[in-house]
Amino acid sequence: MTFTATIAAKDARFGKNLFDSTLDKPNGKSVTQNGWLTINLRVFLNFVDPPGGGLKNVVTEGGKTYALDYDNWMFPMLPWSANAKRDFCDAFNKAAWLWNYKFVLKTPRNYTGMDITNYDNPVIFGNKIRPNVICLFRMALVANNGGWHRKINIFNLDRSATTVKKYKTTQTKTVGTLDSFTFRSDAENYDSYDTIIPATPVGSFHDSVCGCTVIIKHNTIAHELGHAIGQPHIAGLQGDATCSLESRTQGAAKCYASSPGNVMGSGDQIWPINAYSWQQRIAEHTGTTANDWWAVMDDSLPPQLIAIP
Repeated sequence: MTFTATIAAKDARFGKNLFDSTLDKPNGKSVTQNGWLTINLRVFLNFVDPPGGGLKNVVTEGGKTYALDYDNWMFPMLPWSANAKRDFCDAFNKAAWLWNYKFVLKTPRNYTGMDITNYDNPVIFGNKIRPNVICLFRMALVANNGGWHRKINIFNLDRSATTVKKYKTTQTKTVGTLDSFTFRSDAENYDSYDTIIPATPVGSFHDSVCGCTVIIKHNTIAHELGHAIGQPHIAGLQGDATCSLESRTQGAAKCYASSPGNVMGSGDQIWPINAYSWQQRIAEHTGTTANDWWAVMDDSLPPQLIAIP
């Protein structure tokens, strides 16, 4: 059975050049310990100051420097202060944790590459331990020379701007509430408002576990990190090819709207379908297929005991 402990981004089929991954087996001393699949993502945050360092989505008009968002709206930008950079990094790290320790992949019955035999433990006498796989996410902020997987341009927008113009048109719009919906970010370009969670919720639902109402809000940084680990918008995850990462129409409204509460829609909720990145990568670690690995959001799922023939 294939078992590859480490896959570098450059050697991967899924997530090629996007992230590294490691698959670890437990030592078998505990019958309750599962294995781990860790996605390791290194990010360089490029804090862009005027005049923009030659970026194509930064323009100068009338002596002012503007960042263009995904829809080509021109937002005036300012230099970054050291404190503002620090605050953005703190918010970025916090958003990254939304992806960590959310899923367990159930090891398929026909995969024996992680099986452990422990003849000293009477609890499992006559059986093998078949650990399931906990999905972990580790994101590190690195310098430009730090071997990054993803470089993200970050623009510090001028909070005093009340009106913006669409590039190379006369069309204008009023800037209302300043939050992560103001400037339309994408996978490689964020802005200083992305740390501001919109006050207006996307929706809500009753959580039977806590007996409470959960308010769903948009989280731009967590959404864009989903793209960084190879996830399309939610409709793409659900099988709509026009919303895949390779499609020119991946940014269409319908690609978010099929399930707006999901983090890859317009919300902040993580569902089993978001185990996609780990399912795709574990298939390469184990020589199986992604569909062989069933994802659950239950970290109490114990390893399987398999009878020794």
